Order: sequence, then structure tokens, then C-alpha cells
Amino acid sequence: MISDAIWEPLRLSLQVTALATVLLFVVGLALGVLLARVDFPGRVAVETVILLPLVLPPSVVGYYLLLTLGRGSFVRDSLGLDILFTWWAAALASAVVGLPLMVQATRAAVANVDPALENAARTLGSTEIGVFLRITLPLARRGVLVGLLLGAARALGEFGATLMVAGSIPGRTQTLPLAIYDAVQVRDYALANQMVIIMTAMAFLGLWWVRRHEGTRQPPHGWRRAKEEAGGAIQTALFCTQTSSYIGAVFASKPTWMLITKCLSSLAHRGRASPPYSTPLPASLRPGGARSPLMVRRSFSVIQRLSQLTYRQGSDRSGMFYRTTHYSPT
Repeated sequence: MISDAIWEPLRLSLQVTALATVLLFVVGLALGVLLARVDFPGRVAVETVILLPLVLPPSVVGYYLLLTLGRGSFVRDSLGLDILFTWWAAALASAVVGLPLMVQATRAAVANVDPALENAARTLGSTEIGVFLRITLPLARRGVLVGLLLGAARALGEFGATLMVAGSIPGRTQTLPLAIYDAVQVRDYALANQMVIIMTAMAFLGLWWVRRHEGTRQPPHGWRRAKEEAGGAIQTALFCTQTSSYIGAVFASKPTWMLITKCLSSLAHRGRASPPYSTPLPASLRPGGARSPLMVRRSFSVIQRLSQLTYRQGSDRSGMFYRTTHYSPT
């Protein structure tokens, strides 16, 4: 059984870590995506400021938070928020020291997502939010989860910054690391040993989970090969979609237009990618294949619709005119 001297600091630690994890997910995910996808002036300076808690002493970070939340600050005087020496201040301090880990892991994971897949989703009519929720975030989920857990583990073990802004008030702000320090101060080593074992077990489980989900495992050979072979088809669909509105203007004559549509039709039925993406696809990835990924099937649907573009030849004041039929990818 866990005694009250251990249970109360443990409960407060879990409560503080839970709120800090929510803050880490919201703020860290937004900053990670911003740094990975947006190039803006002062980007290096912003990233450096975010990484400062990794190298600054926790007491210095706590002092900055004390100035930000204390008397004469904008947060207290203008917003009317007085959270110093409460568990809310402890959660904020824990989130600040864990933020660099979350941001760096998220930025690296989002930067590794292939932009061609995102462009393919936009081509098929998806909005920016839809692209992020259906393409970017699922592909980067492993790195985001690892960063979130590392940040939460750092928040759970925070001591210096928490002590500066929340103090060590038993039952109110005394988390498990602070309780261990107080137990050692009064030489209650039996109590300190129990809390140390609990903290060590929690840290070990967290790091063990991170190592298992760090992305070291490779996808199955068959899917990896299929993914590489499908890349040419996706790139071809992007090229055809982006240039479809200009084909009619460039190739107005009937023989040339028939040659273009014939080539596109052959491309759609044979499952070949146009140069420089000339990787052939296996039968399982061709249109209608049982194992064909959804994005590849939709890409071939775009190609097939492009091959069915109609033309009309007639005469006007200039002698020739044409029109092309727009398509709507399903």
C-alpha cells in the first residue's frame, strides 16, 4: 500500500504532468509544423529561443517564468491571472522545460514526410486541414508521439523551475521530485527510497516505450517495394493534373491531340510512369488491384480521366477553335 506521504505528491505529479502534456501537444505540435513547413525571417532565432530550456539551468528558466507571471507583468496586471505558487504554475513550468523535446521531434517527423504525397492529396481536392489530418499527421505520428512522451517524462521529473514558481507546499504544489528532496533533508531515507523507486520505474517505462516506437523498425519488404514502385504513378498523376489545363492550348490539332490521348490511355492501362518516372508497377498495384493503395488507385483515376478529355474541331474567325472538358477527380 502507498502511504499518504507518497500518494499526495504522486497524485500532484500526475496531475501536473497531465496538464503539461496537453500544453506540450497543442503548442509543441503547432511550433513543430511551423518550423518544418514555413520559411520566415527570424526562423533560426525562434528555434534557438525554443531550445534554450535545454541548456539553461532550471532555476534560470524558473526566474524568467517568475518575472512573466509575477507582479508588474502583463499576465497578472492586464489579464488578471495570478497562478504563482499553485499547481497551475507548476504545470506551466513543466511544459516549458519539456517543450524543446516535443518541438524538435515533431519538426523532424514532419520534415521527413514526402511532399509529393501531400501534393497528391491537394490535387485530389483535399483542403489544407484535410491534408494535415489525413496525410501529414498520420505519417509523422511516430515522431510526434515520441516527442510528446519525452516532453512528458521531462515534465514529470522537473524540479528547479517548479520550485521557483510553485514552491514546495505539501498537498498543494509539492510534486514527487520536491517530496524526495524534502525527505532527504529530514533524513527520512526509507520514504525517499520508496519515492525514488516509483520515479525510476515510471521513467524506465517511459523510455522503454520510446525505444519501441522510435521508428527503428522497417516496414515489410513487400510494402516497401510497392511504395517505391507506386512513387512514379503518383508523380505522373501530379504532372498530368497540373498541366491538364494547358494541353488543349498547346496541342490544338486533331492528329496531335489523338496521339496525346492515346499515350495517356496506354499509360493508364499498362501501369507505367512517364519519364523520368519510368518505374513499372506490379499487377497488384494497377488500377482495380486488390492490394492497390487508395492514393495510387485515385492517381490512375486522374490519368484515365485525362485520357478521356474531349476535343472539338471547327472554324471561327481564325479558322480553328477547340475546347477541353474539365474533370472532377473522385
